[in-house]
Amino acid sequence: MQTKREPEATQNRTSTTRQQPMLASTTPRRKGFLSNFRLDEESRAGLVFVSPFIIGFLVFTAGPLLASLYLSFTSYDVINPPFWIGLQNYQQMLTDERFAKTLYNTLYFVVFA
Repeated sequence: MQTKREPEATQNRTSTTRQQPMLASTTPRRKGFLSNFRLDEESRAGLVFVSPFIIGFLVFTAGPLLASLYLSFTSYDVINPPFWIGLQNYQQMLTDERFAKTLYNTLYFVVFA
C-alpha cells in the first residue's frame, strides 16, 4: 500500500539549505580602479572628436588662468623668479586711488555703452 506524500510546500523544513562550495572561477576578483571603465566604440569616437577641444582648453585657457592666479600672489618681473608675497598685491590695488576711478570708468562703459 502506498502512503500519500505531503506536498513540498506544506512540509516542515527545519534544515538549512546546503551551500555549494565556491569554485575558483566564481570567486570575486579584486579589480583595479579603471577596470570597470569600459567604453564602447561610440563613446571612444566621441572622446577622439572632443579631445582637441579639451587639450586646447587646458593649454590655452585653464593653464594661463591658473598661472596668472598664482602670479597674482607673487612679486614677479621677467628677469627674477617669482617671490611669494600673498595678498599684498590685492591690498595695494584696493588702496590705490586709480583703481576706484578705473573701476568706475569700466562700469560706466558697461552700463551706458
